[in-house]
Amino acid sequence: MSTVHQTAVAETSAPASGAQRATAGAQLIVLYSTPADLAAFDAYYSSTHAPLAKKLPGLRKYLVSNGGVTTPGADTPPHHLLAELHFDSIDALKAALASPEGAAAVADLPNFASAGVSISIVEVTDIL
Repeated sequence: MSTVHQTAVAETSAPASGAQRATAGAQLIVLYSTPADLAAFDAYYSSTHAPLAKKLPGLRKYLVSNGGVTTPGADTPPHHLLAELHFDSIDALKAALASPEGAAAVADLPNFASAGVSISIVEVTDIL
């Protein structure tokens, strides 16, 4: 059974040069632990889960990693896939998750993410 952890993170530091920084939107960051069967996970994700997630109302951009997601010094990637779903705001992201499409995507997680999944909601600020 998949375990879903949700963490809310917000940018709180002051602007680097005293200039006002504008919120650039919000992201849903999903990190999938490495499954026992990579091929089955990939097939299901691309044919079933990604099409469900693409239907989220207000979704502006949907990025996924290529290959395993590793950490410095790790011999084996502890995670298999990272997905970033971009929205205009935290409110838009929360509305998407509360929608029927959001409920369908969340309900689908146990069907393929048995190794575990971590979900974070992040408000982002453009500092460049």
